[in-house]
Amino acid sequence: MLYTQSIDTVNTIWYNVDMNTWVKWCGKTVQCTYCREDITNGEPAVYARHRLQKSDDSSPWTVNFRWHAKRARDGQCCYITNQLEYLAAHPRIETRGKKKMLISAEVRSQRLKLLQRRARLVQRLKVLTMPDMDFADVDAITTIGQQITELKGLIEPLGGIPNSWNR
Repeated sequence: MLYTQSIDTVNTIWYNVDMNTWVKWCGKTVQCTYCREDITNGEPAVYARHRLQKSDDSSPWTVNFRWHAKRARDGQCCYITNQLEYLAAHPRIETRGKKKMLISAEVRSQRLKLLQRRARLVQRLKVLTMPDMDFADVDAITTIGQQITELKGLIEPLGGIPNSWNR
C-alpha cells in the first residue's frame, strides 16, 4: 500500500492512507466542520472521509468531515472557504528546476556564451570521433580538446566550472 508521509506538531509520523471527498444531499442534521452551524436535512453538503495511520504496523482509523456546500444564510461554501484558508496559511514554494546562480546579468550572459561555445565544440568533437568514420582528423581533435580545456579557465571566475564538464 502506498502511503504519503506527513509530520504533525508533536513530531509523530502519521501516514495519510487516503482521503475521499464527495457532494450529496444531507440525509440528517449534522454539524459543519468549519462553521459549527447545522447542515439541515435536504441541504447540499460536502463530505470527506480521511483515513490516518500512525505507523506501518498500526491499524488505520477514519475521520469524517462535513461542510456546507451552500450555507443558507449567506450562500457560502464552507468547504471552499476552509481550503482557501489552508492554502493562504501554506503558500506554494517552487521546488522544481535548478536554483538560479546569484550573479549579475552581464556575468550570466558571458557565462551562457561560454557554455554555448563549449556545446558547439563538443558536438564537433562527437562528429570527428564517430566510429563509422573512415579517417580521424587527429589535429582537429587535438585543437578542439585544447579549446575545451581553455574554456575551463575562462568560466572559472564566472561562477565556477559546471559539474557536467568534469565527466
